[in-house]
Amino acid sequence: MILKGIRNQQIEFQILGYELPENYGPSYESNFLYLNLIIKSEFGNWQTDSCALSTTDVEKIIDWFYNLAQNTIITPQLCFKDKGISFEGIKKNARITNVRIYFHSECTPDNSETGKPYYVDLELNNLQLIEVSENFQTELNPFPSRGFEE
Repeated sequence: MILKGIRNQQIEFQILGYELPENYGPSYESNFLYLNLIIKSEFGNWQTDSCALSTTDVEKIIDWFYNLAQNTIITPQLCFKDKGISFEGIKKNARITNVRIYFHSECTPDNSETGKPYYVDLELNNLQLIEVSENFQTELNPFPSRGFEE
């Protein structure tokens, strides 16, 4: 899935598979997914396959983008325990939302400066927000939860 940002920024997001390919039963770790990110930003371009999110985290992303489109968002920030990626949404008006996707720790460039924020900005209308939500769902579909929820 490719998320096109403003000023020629973009993120290519792909779920590579489970962090633990063998399913040893329900456990928190068995639901983690490795991500491949190809990022073009104002801070440079980089690729990483070291990021991880849980299946539950991706489900939260799906719901968050959908709720932004419906103007029913509870919190404008979406952060996770294993801080590699986070989201911030600011409604510009009823139809347009600015979304900033932040990259932390293992999701930053190899030569990243400590403490420097790395992010990509998107400007999305409500239909695009729903499309992003659906695209995340499509990425997640081959990787269902393995029975342990946070």
